Amino acid sequence: MVRVLSISKASVSTGIRQLISWGAIKQVWGQGGRRDYYEANHNIAALIRRSYFDYIKPKLTAFGRSWSCSLQSLVKKGRWVLLHGKFPHGVKIESTNY
Repeated sequence: MVRVLSISKASVSTGIRQLISWGAIKQVWGQGGRRDYYEANHNIAALIRRSYFDYIKPKLTAFGRSWSCSLQSLVKKGRWVLLHGKFPHGVKIESTNY
């Protein structure tokens, strides 16, 4: 892999560990030698679902909490006015400092 991809052994090792942690590949036994053999996970839907629940959703949730706290802080300081009802799916924010 090092020669084919033109990257260092450390980069290959790191990449393989990451792919294993995502469930994209798994180590399998191969006859002869001391080489490591890997098999790809062909269930793309399961990989996408797992990446969403393990990586994307927690980050979005954390961002939502942080965003909400920031908005509440700005409202308490009187720097922003929240105008409800401007958009059917959200809140419009406008500055009161004109």
